[in-house]
Amino acid sequence: MIIFKGEPRGTIATRELPVSQNANQLAHCCQHAAWHDNENMSTWIDECLVPHIQKGRMELQFLFMDHFRCHYSDTVKARLDSVGVQLKLIPKGCTSVVQPIDVDVNKPFKDQIKSQWWEWMLGFGQDGGNIPTPSREDVQHWVVEA
Repeated sequence: MIIFKGEPRGTIATRELPVSQNANQLAHCCQHAAWHDNENMSTWIDECLVPHIQKGRMELQFLFMDHFRCHYSDTVKARLDSVGVQLKLIPKGCTSVVQPIDVDVNKPFKDQIKSQWWEWMLGFGQDGGNIPTPSREDVQHWVVEA
C-alpha cells in the first residue's frame, strides 16, 4: 500500500489513483502529510490484510505491530477483532530487536526501489538541469517491480 500526500477524498485519491496502471496491484490512499493514520490503517486492513486472509494465503491469528498510535487505536483494534486477528504490541524500544522484517524484507525492498529511482534519475543525463519529481505513476511502477 502506498500513501501519497494529498486530500483523502480529493482528486488524486478519487480520480487519479483508482485508474492508474497499477491500481489492481496496489492499495493506495492519500493523507495530508503522507503519514500513516487511523483511516489509512483501516484501508490497509480492508484492502491488503483481509483479502489475504480470505484467499487462505494466511492463517493469521496475531499481528505484531510497534507502538505507533494508529496501530493500536480503538478503531483498528475493533476492525482486527472483527476479522479474527489479535493485535500484539511490540514493547516500546524493542522494535529494532524483534522485528527482523526490517532487515530481511524492508531493506531489500527499499534497495530495489532506490535502484530503480537511480536508473530513472540517470535517464535525465548530467547536463546540470533540474530533475523533475517522479510521478505517482512512476513510484507505483517501482513498488510493483520491487
